[in-house]
Amino acid sequence: MRVHFVGIGGSGMSPLAQLRAWEGDYVSGSDRSHDRKQSPDRFRVLQEQGIFLYPEDGSGATSDCQVMIVSAAIERNHPDWEEAIKRDIPVLSRSQELARRFGHKTGAAVAGTSGKSTTTAMLSHILVHGGMDPEVICGAELPLLKGTRGLGNARSGGSDILVAEVDESDDSILQVCPEHALLTNLGKDHKPMEKLICLFEGLCDRTRGDIIYSEEDERLKAMMSGRSNALSFGVSGQGDYALEVLLLSPWESFLSWKGKTFTLPVPGLFNARNAAAALALAERMGLDPWKSIKDLEHFRGVHRRMERLGSPRGITIVDDFAHNPDKVKSSLHHLCAHSSRCFIFFQPHGFEPFRFFYQELCDVFLSELRETDVLFIAPIYYAGGTALKDIQSKDLADSLCVSGLDARAPKDRSVFLEEVLAQAQSGDTIAVLGARDPTLSDLCRQILARLSS
Repeated sequence: MRVHFVGIGGSGMSPLAQLRAWEGDYVSGSDRSHDRKQSPDRFRVLQEQGIFLYPEDGSGATSDCQVMIVSAAIERNHPDWEEAIKRDIPVLSRSQELARRFGHKTGAAVAGTSGKSTTTAMLSHILVHGGMDPEVICGAELPLLKGTRGLGNARSGGSDILVAEVDESDDSILQVCPEHALLTNLGKDHKPMEKLICLFEGLCDRTRGDIIYSEEDERLKAMMSGRSNALSFGVSGQGDYALEVLLLSPWESFLSWKGKTFTLPVPGLFNARNAAAALALAERMGLDPWKSIKDLEHFRGVHRRMERLGSPRGITIVDDFAHNPDKVKSSLHHLCAHSSRCFIFFQPHGFEPFRFFYQELCDVFLSELRETDVLFIAPIYYAGGTALKDIQSKDLADSLCVSGLDARAPKDRSVFLEEVLAQAQSGDTIAVLGARDPTLSDLCRQILARLSS
């Protein structure tokens, strides 16, 4: 088929586009970031997969285009979309395309407010090394897939098994009908809690086989009441599948699963929970638990998920995707526990999310940061569109300063860069937190290069 993806560079769209290209479809795409010449390496890799890139001016909706797939971030008046309507080209959402793939596979859907990408990565790692040859769709780049082909966020498998991250932000969680569902947690993100509960209940209702959920999440426990196919995991010694935490060190965890100890080479209690979830579902899918924990000892993490880039001069640099209150809280709790002082660069990932999370973010920063830590709140990331810009990063920084935190709102990154390079000392951590903006990793690499020179 001739398929055109609008917003092809996004974390949810790019894996679907690559899979289509690998299966022999003629794939094209457009993206704002490509037009702005942002993240050139990312788009170069897509082009290497045989994907042709058009500007976002409607020219991608050619007469031979048989279907257009649009990201949830695309407005209805987008030139590509309007041209598709003129030409009677069917337009599908990303969630509909994902649901189509589930329709042809024995799918395992990984959902949750936080930890989806890492849990998807851990489960995929276990299944690949267990010989099950799954297809993989993930919202992050996986070291497991680096060095193969593509961006590292998709895998074309030889079996009928699909492991895919499903997202509540665009309601894709409502579209899929999986064999198995894994629910990591349920917290405030994207939508009001009442709506999120309905979305997760809908996924559970459409799951044919096992539902694996967190024993420690009270909302999920209530949701699973009366479901005979629901099994729980936990790290507190409770649940149907219980993992014991022996020791959490700065960059690895020592754990016990079914009486056997192993080392997980990624940090934090949150990653221990992700591992418990992945191990539980892998066992339900027929894999030997002892081999699974041995394979997890070689897990190499996920890009931008508490990713340690280096420690020049004894100063640790961390690139992290944390953006909602739960993620930010987990990241800060771990970083502050293992650093003498933290310099945190936090970039809100949109005006609407920042407004939605404002009070919770304020509470998290006040509860987790110390008087010696320094918080830099960058200007709100704007990806285009019709966002209401009635709130600014400085509003939060000013509120935090009144409460005694050292919170600053630099107008550009160069101010942050020069200040942190002048102040950071051995034993400190510099962490860049935020989502959506692909240039955040560039900032981390810039910090690393300056400290290493």
